Amino acid sequence: MDIVKALVLPPGLPLLIAFLGLLLYLRWRRAGLILVVVAVLSLYLLSIPPVSRALLANLESYPPLPQTVSAAGHGAIVVLGAGRYPHAPEYQGDTVNAVGLERLRYAARLRRSTGLPLLVSGGSVHGDWPPEAKIMSQVLQTAFGGGADWLETLSKNTLQNAVYTAQILRGHGVHSIYLVTSAVHMRRAVWAFQRQGLAVTPAPTVYGEDSLDEVHTPWFLPAIPALIWSQRALYEYLGMWWYDLRY
Repeated sequence: MDIVKALVLPPGLPLLIAFLGLLLYLRWRRAGLILVVVAVLSLYLLSIPPVSRALLANLESYPPLPQTVSAAGHGAIVVLGAGRYPHAPEYQGDTVNAVGLERLRYAARLRRSTGLPLLVSGGSVHGDWPPEAKIMSQVLQTAFGGGADWLETLSKNTLQNAVYTAQILRGHGVHSIYLVTSAVHMRRAVWAFQRQGLAVTPAPTVYGEDSLDEVHTPWFLPAIPALIWSQRALYEYLGMWWYDLRY
């Protein structure tokens, strides 16, 4: 699956198209040249902030919550894992990655505001141990003053996050949640959790459009942050397309 993602998302796909173009150029020069131009142009466009912003705009459609929120009508806070920073030398082991840390920080803030119990969701996607949810709870404990109330440790993707989390929450009589994940990921996450019969209040964090404000070069110059956010946006579009196709 990782190989497939590397080949269908930028920069892998444009580079693959360029490679195929170079092979074709040896025999069919016109067709090969067209593919190379398409590859270079697509990589350029995906690397400039206006295109990245356009891709994000339809995904980051949920606004941030107010500064102060209450527990009214909600039974728990659910935060989704974003991956791990493996073998972190400064922590002598695995910890959460930067995006995961931002999600946990925001979830901890919501818990302070609402007093609601917190569930962390994330399994061992690549067979790593411990499951991501256990690492998330440890980070909550050491960095934010208290571990998670419930851990969901079996999931390997967003849909499984929702299925296994809903099972835990129903066992505790919880049917309405604040859902914490990255803004770019929220549409797909809300769909998955609502499908399990949960009432969801989106609590997005880590907005890509706002992050791109830190790119201070002229808009027409390629920038690594823009390419990264374009890749994340395209991954979400592919994920939503796959869910629509399969479910």
